[in-house]
Amino acid sequence: MELAVFGAVLIFVIGAIVRQAMSAGYMQNQYLRAMRQAMSTSYRYSSGVTSCRGVDPCPDGCNGDCSATSTRSYFGSSGTASHQTATILFVEDRLTADSAKYGAIDRTPYVVSASASYSRNLFLPVDAGEEQNLPVFDVFINGKHFPFTVSAFKPVVLAKRCRDDCNPVYCNAGAGDCAAESLKLYPGPNLPCVNKVPCPLQCGGDCSALPASSWEPNCVTVVRTLSQCILGDCAAGCVEAVNNCSVAGPPLTDTQTAGCPKLYGIIYNHGSYLEWCTDEPGNPVCPRKSCATDFCHPVFCAAAGDCAPGSPTTYPANLTADERFDLDRSGGAISNPPDVPAGLQRTDFSWQWYLVAGYDATADKPNVRLNRGAGIVLEPVDCKEKCKSSQYTSVDVDGDLKLEQIMPPLTAAQKEIDVDWTPPSFVFGSGLEAGQGTGVVLSFTVTDSQKGDLDMSRGDSDTGPRPGLTKDVKMFTRVLDGTYLEIEEGKLYAASGDANQYIRTTQQKDQIDLIERVIQLSNDTDRFCDASVPSVPNNDPALWPAGLPNPVEVCNDCWSAANFQRTCMAEDPAGDGTQPPVIYVRSRVVDQRGRKWVTNTSSDAYVDFVTPPVP
Repeated sequence: MELAVFGAVLIFVIGAIVRQAMSAGYMQNQYLRAMRQAMSTSYRYSSGVTSCRGVDPCPDGCNGDCSATSTRSYFGSSGTASHQTATILFVEDRLTADSAKYGAIDRTPYVVSASASYSRNLFLPVDAGEEQNLPVFDVFINGKHFPFTVSAFKPVVLAKRCRDDCNPVYCNAGAGDCAAESLKLYPGPNLPCVNKVPCPLQCGGDCSALPASSWEPNCVTVVRTLSQCILGDCAAGCVEAVNNCSVAGPPLTDTQTAGCPKLYGIIYNHGSYLEWCTDEPGNPVCPRKSCATDFCHPVFCAAAGDCAPGSPTTYPANLTADERFDLDRSGGAISNPPDVPAGLQRTDFSWQWYLVAGYDATADKPNVRLNRGAGIVLEPVDCKEKCKSSQYTSVDVDGDLKLEQIMPPLTAAQKEIDVDWTPPSFVFGSGLEAGQGTGVVLSFTVTDSQKGDLDMSRGDSDTGPRPGLTKDVKMFTRVLDGTYLEIEEGKLYAASGDANQYIRTTQQKDQIDLIERVIQLSNDTDRFCDASVPSVPNNDPALWPAGLPNPVEVCNDCWSAANFQRTCMAEDPAGDGTQPPVIYVRSRVVDQRGRKWVTNTSSDAYVDFVTPPVP
């Protein structure tokens, strides 16, 4: 009896050791696989190595092997920056070592990640519109590959000209706002806070047609030359008009102010950032400008005599200290949290807001003066030497309190600068001289880290569902064709909802045929499913080249009998347009429903015990 008990305990201990060793081996193998995958992925994309699988016509580098099962690769391009730092997430449900009667039937999820960088394209300059260079996060779930973008290009229209689009809300045609020589500008449709309903918190309660948080109506002062007052170009305003302009006189000028969009950058509390200020004792003072000599700002220099020569009245050259530390940009009283009140805390705080005007400061424009804020400097993509370094190119454009990156232009339409305009005629004679516009940026393209498939910049203050792989996992077993039963084991609740804890004991054997995981997306980018074709996945070869198929098998109607076992994307999971899309990843597990071993022992050696005859 004791021997039997000892043997049973010994077998149990050995089984536990083997099971733990197998589990540790699986996990180590997953780590190694993920690292190898990350390194090879970064190398292949950075070097331009392309799979030969399904490529038509078959390139020379594939040696004629472009079949659907081809394992060959070739150098198809100069490489991209999409995986210069490759991040891989592996999720696999592996059988667990077990001594059950019918073999192993339990599965354990192994989740590992790895990152690797191949430095070939580490400093590759990315231009607007180069979709192939956007960063990608790769997720593999039971062999199914999901390449998720984590940013997207977004065109932004910041300002419009009355002479191009005479909007009566902003442009007074009777006053000449819409004339060919007009410099009148008004807010573009992509500025935050402009006519927004409901009004976001960061707009400070002003969502009018000209919100103070998004538009500066007195952004720049432009001095334009109208006529040189020389013979043959004589105007009534010329000092030599009485002498028929026989002697060259001083040029006749026209001074106007123009508005521009207000953007917001971030300045860090470090000695290299000279713009940092707090107005606290012993700290840098926020700079100011003179109402008398710099600009008579109608908002800050409104009192009588403020703009008179010798007046001591000044106005903030950028944001005030309170505006810099109004972290949610609500415009109200400074509260803590989330704002930083005056005092010692501001001295030690890590960052502050900084006003960046939508003004091109790349080239010097002696006829234009920026009245408040800092201008944007974009280093030319073809610059060889002696070029200004880019400044203030990471700004909050859309009012989400997060920074977007301004991209260098490819065409004039992507970054349109109102600076090289020469109208055909002007009331004073020969017309304006070339290059005497406002310098205000009308539009550009940005990379927005919140507009990809997954928003990896999400913080605790953001609302809505958290993107990425959720905690909910469902397992189903097939009983009839098209009919599945959910298996409930362990937790009795949805992991992403109920905060309570439960214990469940199940005394039955279940066969798992289907494992479902849910990936919460941040945006519907139309890469996996095109909204114009509600039920068919988007298999556009421009998005899904040969060798990288769309992992989504069906769109919408994810719970029907025909689609239940297929990986499906629900573009409107709530049915009212309030929730971002989700992908139901269905892994169809190959299971033979038990195992049976039959061993022929007829040839084994044995002793034939025969009863001896009775004497």
